[in-house]
Amino acid sequence: MEDPVATSQLLDGEFNGVYLHLLWFLAAPVLYLIAAWIHRQLNNPGEATWVEKLLGGGDEESPGFLSFLNVGEAPALAPGALGVSDPPQPKPPPKPSRVFELFQHYPAPWAVAGEMALSLHRNEAPAGGCDIEIAVLRRDHDALWDHLVGWQPHYPDPADKAAQPVPWRDAVPLGAPVNRVLTRPLAADFKALTVLLMEADGSEWYLAGTPRVRLPLERAILTSPGGIPYLAPEIVLLGQAVRKQATDDQEFKLSITQLAEPHRDWLLLALGIAADGRDRTTGDE
Repeated sequence: MEDPVATSQLLDGEFNGVYLHLLWFLAAPVLYLIAAWIHRQLNNPGEATWVEKLLGGGDEESPGFLSFLNVGEAPALAPGALGVSDPPQPKPPPKPSRVFELFQHYPAPWAVAGEMALSLHRNEAPAGGCDIEIAVLRRDHDALWDHLVGWQPHYPDPADKAAQPVPWRDAVPLGAPVNRVLTRPLAADFKALTVLLMEADGSEWYLAGTPRVRLPLERAILTSPGGIPYLAPEIVLLGQAVRKQATDDQEFKLSITQLAEPHRDWLLLALGIAADGRDRTTGDE
């Protein structure tokens, strides 16, 4: 059957009038509704312009002609949805109780050290990102070697601090200036643990390189209410000052003011002796 309307006629606008009437019949109601809606919007009091109303910016009673599209606020994107993730947060360290479990069967004196020791002394939760440090006596190296089996113990190369750590093998005694052992405990929640080697003479702890700075072991190692041994705060702060020489640091000064009087008096005296020893550039005194 031949098509009554040729393509050339449609392009030239010459087509059957029936199609024109059909098109008008379909479009007229829509045009009427649009005109009526615009008239109603323009005659309603309000601050929105007719364009804003047309685009859906009217009030709740006149939500807008295009509101049927349900175009609302864009949903919140999940973090990382556009390839930009939130900055990584420091992973909280294992609880002191987990550190205690690692050394609870250690057969010689030991203590939690570093920032975690200060937190235990203040009865606070450890800060996120703080290093995990344990302090033991250097003279107990045989017990330490036996305890670290499978922990891949290493120590910093005293001849080249930038070099790779040296594996600790065959329980060889670690003398000065080696003052720490780096380990990887087998427990899943420990990526690394540092064991500090402390000096002792009989029943007294003393500062490496400055034997005049002393403290009885019973005062050097305290015990938290939960039964966890930790290094006395004055020793922790003294070690930080000697290593970093940061006695002018505001946080360091604040930590000193928070100490009880006996701890603070001993620390201030020890800082003076240690500074005097460094000024003389002598070894043991």
